[in-house]
Amino acid sequence: MVRSLERREELGGDHKGSLLWASNFSIGVNLFFRVNRLLAGLMDQRPDYRVHIDEIHHIHKLDAPSGTAITF
Repeated sequence: MVRSLERREELGGDHKGSLLWASNFSIGVNLFFRVNRLLAGLMDQRPDYRVHIDEIHHIHKLDAPSGTAITF
């Protein structure tokens, strides 16, 4: 997985092409990412709360944690 913006730009430039990168192309997951950023900003102002998200998958999932989870 290409993590840094510089490395992604380098790979696209090396091949005189473009690189489209996302940890997940699902519309629902990307909406969740956006809502999560909004809620994080709101909850950051409330130190009396401790917020966390648990990622749960079926027992046969091969890539745990998933690339989507690593995004955060």
